[in-house]
Amino acid sequence: MQASNIDTRRWFYQDTSGKQGPIDFRELHARILQGSISAETEIWKHDDPEKRSAKEIAGLPFPKEADSQAHSERQVDPPRSRRTMPRDRSHQRSILDGPPGGLYLPHLKSASFSLLLLLLLSCIACSYLAVNTAQSDFKIPIFCFAAFSGLGFITFSLIYLGRAWDMLKTVGSKKSGTHAATMMAIPLYNALAGFSLVFGWSGLWNYQIKHHPGFSTSRKVFRPVFFLFCLGLLASQSFFVYYFIIKKWRLNLDLLIDQIALTTWGATLLLGLASWAGICRTINFLAKKKS
Repeated sequence: MQASNIDTRRWFYQDTSGKQGPIDFRELHARILQGSISAETEIWKHDDPEKRSAKEIAGLPFPKEADSQAHSERQVDPPRSRRTMPRDRSHQRSILDGPPGGLYLPHLKSASFSLLLLLLLSCIACSYLAVNTAQSDFKIPIFCFAAFSGLGFITFSLIYLGRAWDMLKTVGSKKSGTHAATMMAIPLYNALAGFSLVFGWSGLWNYQIKHHPGFSTSRKVFRPVFFLFCLGLLASQSFFVYYFIIKKWRLNLDLLIDQIALTTWGATLLLGLASWAGICRTINFLAKKKS
């Protein structure tokens, strides 16, 4: 995975000299600061022929400038005019209200929670069949398919976590999606890193909903679920380490410790699914084009 989901050198714009590009998003940002691109300059991507003005593209510096201008315009209104002839602002909309329908990030790819659920169920079902099948010829292929499904579930979970951090990077987060996904991919270490990368992300998202106008039309995530998932991940990996040390590879459900371990693993999976359902919902909110 890359540090950002923004395509490289795939942006174009139209100025008095004609079509310019392709350039990457960083160069687009730099040319705006240099004054080569104005707020009304038409910009588009190679795979999205629809042209939009530069001020409509999330991540470019125009919203802050427009916010400052709107603020200064409100300051110069004569106090007596407001008292004697109040203006009807019910039909007006400013940058402080955010984009209609919420923020839209054209470079952000959507997320599929259904795919995560399908991969996990496939892994569990194939593992059960492989353990209980009487025909040894089918055990290895079924186990391989279970391993493939489990690896796919983990891979897409990390990809979606990376996208979740990348979309917050658009509004000022210093942590990249690549860093978050890499840290969560390290066994044992991710049991502690999850409190920062998963539970911490949920706090930042809820903060943006409260303070950023472009996020206000979305819904907050339920942070206790994210916290319980991190606790479950820590407990689950502790059980794995314990069984590895005592070299125990099969569970005996007549033993209480094995019952607790199995319950902990199952609860952690359910809490993880609930957490990633919230992550996928937030990604799709910003990846969806608003009317």
